[in-house]
Amino acid sequence: MARVGPVPDAGLLWGLLSRSRSGGWYNAEYLPQLAAYVDAILNLGYPAGRVLFELPSRALQLDLAILDDDARVVVAGEAKRSVPALTALRRRALERYSGAPPGPESKRRGDEARQLAWRLWNVAPRITWLVGPGHREAFLTCLDPLRLQPIPALPHARDLALDHEPPGPLPVPTLL
Repeated sequence: MARVGPVPDAGLLWGLLSRSRSGGWYNAEYLPQLAAYVDAILNLGYPAGRVLFELPSRALQLDLAILDDDARVVVAGEAKRSVPALTALRRRALERYSGAPPGPESKRRGDEARQLAWRLWNVAPRITWLVGPGHREAFLTCLDPLRLQPIPALPHARDLALDHEPPGPLPVPTLL
């Protein structure tokens, strides 16, 4: 059986709860993110070995990634806890960074529009998949200038020639 999510023995863990010294709370972003992960595998035909969830820092902390046989990111997913937040994030990223990528400080947390633009410019996925509660939007990703061209839905795995098991276990890509 293929693994689901990060590999515990590699120090990569995730769950539906976030914790701090002051207690724990439900991470509302993970639910639509996990639903998109399951949708990609069960309904859209992507083998589980190609779909990664909640990637580590070296993979730019992408929320979701679908990889080709060479472990390149074909689909980059971004999840938010609400559809209005997702829409605003897309709009701000395109308004501010369509002409040029943000600088290397974009790896740091804080400005989510800058982070999304930085990820898209650096990863250059074929498709960007924006997911929220009960909402999934797919876009062809164009660079120079950065544009997200709407498409009806994330294509089925067979339409991207990704409906077969990868030749071997795919590593988490290093995208830094």
